[in-house]
Amino acid sequence: MQLASSSAGIQYARTTGAQYALKQRTDVRMYNPRAIEFMLNLLAHFPPSARSKQRARLIATGSALYQPYQYGEFLFGAIEDMDDYYSCPLITKKQKFEHYVVEMYIPSRFLEKKGWKLEWTIQHGWQVMRECFIVLDWAMLDKVTYKYFQFRYWEYQNQRHYTKSVPSRDAVGFDAWMNIYEGYENKALKPEQKLFFKLLTRTEELE
Repeated sequence: MQLASSSAGIQYARTTGAQYALKQRTDVRMYNPRAIEFMLNLLAHFPPSARSKQRARLIATGSALYQPYQYGEFLFGAIEDMDDYYSCPLITKKQKFEHYVVEMYIPSRFLEKKGWKLEWTIQHGWQVMRECFIVLDWAMLDKVTYKYFQFRYWEYQNQRHYTKSVPSRDAVGFDAWMNIYEGYENKALKPEQKLFFKLLTRTEELE
C-alpha cells in the first residue's frame, strides 16, 4: 500500500507542476510552520554528489546508524527523485526477493536504479547517506505521533537515540548525519563491528 499510494500521489502531483513532494505517515502531524522553507534551504545548501544522479538530496527523519540503506516513512525531495524512489516493483506473495524490511527494500531499489552497486555494509550505507540524503531530528519539524506514546515523537526518539544494549537501534539524527557528511564517524569508528545482524543475500519463496 505504501508504494502504490505514494507513487500515485507523486505522479498526480507531477501533473500539477509540483517541483517538490513530501511523503509522511497519516498518523504523524508536523507542527513547525517553517519546516518546508527550512528543508528547501537545506536542499539548496547541501547539493547531492554528481554520482547520486539526483536533482536534490532526499530529506529523511528516520534512519538507523548501524543498518545500511534504511530510511523511514517521512521523505521530502525533488518531485522526480521522489517519483523514482517510490516507483520500485511491488513485492508479491510469490515473488523472490532479498531483503524483508520495507524501510530497506524501497531505498535499496531506488539506489540500484540510480546506478549504485550496494555492498550491504555499514560503511557503504554511510557513504550513500553522505552523498544522497539529509537526516533530520524529528524535533526540528515538531512532529506528533500516537503510534508509540501520546506525546511528541522527539521525546520518544531521544530515548532510543543513544542505545547501548542494541547498537543497531541507534537512530541517526542531524548530529550523526553531519558527522557522517564531514567524515568524522568514519575516522572514529570501525562500523562493521557494530552490525547487529549479518546481512546476507537471500532468495526465499514466500508461503
